[in-house]
Amino acid sequence: MTTSSLRTKNCALCGSTVACPVLRSTNAFGSPDLDLRPPEMERSSMGLWLQECETCNYVAVDISKSADNARNIVTSDDYKQISDVKISNLGSKFLRHALLCGNPKSRALSQLKAAWTCDDDHNDVVAATIRTAAADELLGVIDGNLSAENINTVFVLIDILRRCSRFDDAQCLILSLKENPEVKNNEILTKLVGFQSTLCSAKDKACYTVSEAN
Repeated sequence: MTTSSLRTKNCALCGSTVACPVLRSTNAFGSPDLDLRPPEMERSSMGLWLQECETCNYVAVDISKSADNARNIVTSDDYKQISDVKISNLGSKFLRHALLCGNPKSRALSQLKAAWTCDDDHNDVVAATIRTAAADELLGVIDGNLSAENINTVFVLIDILRRCSRFDDAQCLILSLKENPEVKNNEILTKLVGFQSTLCSAKDKACYTVSEAN
C-alpha cells in the first residue's frame, strides 16, 4: 500500500509556501524492468517523487533546499522551453529536475524517469529522444570503465540504448561485459547479458522485466 501526506514547505528560491505531497510508504510486488523501473505499487507513486513550486516552477526532491545554481537554471530558456515538449506534466517535472541535477548520472536517471512517463502515455517518439539523451550522459559517466562500481549503471545503460534502437552501441557494451569477471562469476548477470544480446540481435526495443531474463 502506498501512503502519502501533505507537508507545508517554503520554496528555497522564491520563498513561497507550498503544500507538498510527501511519500510516506509504498511497496513493490514483482520484478522490476530491465532498466530497474520498479513494479507496482511503487511504480504508481512517481507523482510523489518530486515537489514543485507553482510560483517559480522550481522542482526538487525537497523544494526547501536549493540545488547549485538553481536560480539561474530555473530562469533559463532551456528550463522554460521544456513546457513546449510534447510530454505529460509529470514527465516535464522530471526533465526540469534533470537540468537541476549536479552530475551527469543523476541527470540521466531523471531523464529516464521522464521517459517512463512517455511509455505510460504510449509516446514512443519522445521516449526514444529522451532515452537517447540519457544514454549519452551515462556513456560519458562510464567512459569505458566497467569496474564493479559501474556494473549496475552499465546494465541500465544497455537497456536504455536498446529501448531507443541504438542496438550496435548496446552490443558493444554487452561484448565488454561478457569478458568482465564480475559478470562471468555471477549467474544472474550472465543471464541478463545473454538476454539483452538476444534482444539486440532481434532489434527488439520492447520493455521486459528482469524476471523474463531468467
